[in-house]
Amino acid sequence: MDALAVERVSVRRGRLSLLVRVAPDAPHLTSPALARAILAERPTLAYHTCVNPFGPTFGDAIACTSLPHVLEHAIIDEQVRHPRSLTDATFVGTTEWLDEAAGLARVEVNFSDDLVALEAMRNALSFVNGKAV
Repeated sequence: MDALAVERVSVRRGRLSLLVRVAPDAPHLTSPALARAILAERPTLAYHTCVNPFGPTFGDAIACTSLPHVLEHAIIDEQVRHPRSLTDATFVGTTEWLDEAAGLARVEVNFSDDLVALEAMRNALSFVNGKAV
């Protein structure tokens, strides 16, 4: 079973809003080992600007953050890497628990191209699920 599932996708003007569920048997938070595995494949994630209690970058938080938060940054990273993304685009996102005990979170990310963003979401979900086993 996958650690994360996107239960609903809302495409709004310039923004994806995702209802994300963490599987009951999956950890809600990353571990240092999972963070190392993620960064080994996607080192650029560590340099994303990120508002968090540990420092100014996602690299400061990745060893102890929610899996939906990892998905947020992975989607942004996928968009940045996509050949059809605008080179001057700035991507931002937010993640919040709606019901942490139930593993339900909302992830929002902006986009410059909705089809690129949806593809980025699918690829990022596959990436995170492949690491969080």
